[in-house]
Amino acid sequence: MDRLISLMTFVITTGLLISNPACGVSPYKKDAIAIHFALVGPKAIDEDAIINIVSQRTTCELQQISGAYESRYGEKIIHDIRDHLTGEFEELIIALLTKCTDFYAQELYNALNGVKDNEKALFDIFLTQNHIKLKAIQDVYLNNYQKSLKDDLERFTTNNMKKLYIKMLETQRNESTYINYIDAEKDARDLYHAAIPEDGAPNPDKFAEILTSVSYTQLRHIIMKFNDIFDQHIETVIENNFVGDFSCTLIAIVQYARSKEGYIANRLYDSLIAFDNHSLIRLTVIGKNLGLQSVREAIQVRHRIAAEYLANVSKFYFLYTLYNED
Repeated sequence: MDRLISLMTFVITTGLLISNPACGVSPYKKDAIAIHFALVGPKAIDEDAIINIVSQRTTCELQQISGAYESRYGEKIIHDIRDHLTGEFEELIIALLTKCTDFYAQELYNALNGVKDNEKALFDIFLTQNHIKLKAIQDVYLNNYQKSLKDDLERFTTNNMKKLYIKMLETQRNESTYINYIDAEKDARDLYHAAIPEDGAPNPDKFAEILTSVSYTQLRHIIMKFNDIFDQHIETVIENNFVGDFSCTLIAIVQYARSKEGYIANRLYDSLIAFDNHSLIRLTVIGKNLGLQSVREAIQVRHRIAAEYLANVSKFYFLYTLYNED
């Protein structure tokens, strides 16, 4: 364990850049062989070798390694991982080697069906996947569990949360980087008056409509205009006028729009402090899939986490197996 801590502390404190496998004959086959011998070699299980490979390969490369492993040994790599590793390290490595759509579908199923009741799993995944990936996740969900993700959302969520999640699932968020300044000011005013109407109750549907449809680039500008016009942070207005999971999810959308790296960094930090290892694993997978190289720096800048502190929290050593671009 000390060797793992030292390795991961070195990565986070030096800002080590992760490289692709060296050019040569079948790098995926070489990695598959290396993982196999790390698991079943004549000596003790070589966790360092497994970490070195998994942390330095992209999501797509890990799938190629899984295929090469099965082709050579006639066994799925995940099955051998389960047979030879244990605990949180086993859970993390399996998560990273699982096809991301399968992993996300399982996370959503567990959250909705009470296997691992975790509301944060829903907005972590819905926030970070575009509509094409969400469609693929829905297809896997239907295939693996013989029921519709939308139906489960309607069955196990209620009221404003149900409407919001369905919108997040079905709305094809604009992904343009173009900013419409006129629309941004109009939407900022509409959001303010939806939260603080002159008469009547707040209008949650207007928030759900705007926050799930405009591009994140456009939404960042709406957030800035909101603050400029009304001299208030939109998160504060949301918190003061909406409640519960609906309020938390709206704030999560705003935070993700402000900074993807910042959102992941904050969630990692909160999960670390809460000893929520399951969320840490999910966020590690999300971060690796998104290719957010600067999450490590965002954690340090935003929360001033000393490497010595992280090193002492040994059960979360897997936090460091981050982030490589696809």
